[in-house]
Amino acid sequence: MIEIEKMGKPAVPIVSGRFEDDAIASSKTFGMPDLQFVIVPRIYRNLADDLCISQTEDAIDDLIGCLTSDGSNSASNPQQEDTIRFEGDDRYDAVLKMNAEFLRRDWSDALPLFPPT
Repeated sequence: MIEIEKMGKPAVPIVSGRFEDDAIASSKTFGMPDLQFVIVPRIYRNLADDLCISQTEDAIDDLIGCLTSDGSNSASNPQQEDTIRFEGDDRYDAVLKMNAEFLRRDWSDALPLFPPT
């Protein structure tokens, strides 16, 4: 979507709710921090056709609003931290907290993560 926007063609991604943080991070990473997107409650994969249709129909007004607005109500959050710091009683505790937070945000596949040294 970002590449489409960079070509001057309006595009608004539909993002499943629990992937909102990923969408914000990706838009920043790919140089478009103000990319607007619409959030739907459920993940489309493995969703029944009628539920896909109904949640998309429910989002149509938001999609049109994003496409016809000047972008001032973008979904990016200027107060969101760019760096996340994990602290604990010791380094091991901090790493455990980091892994727990990554799992909570769905940023991990449950394999252990280790911070760079």
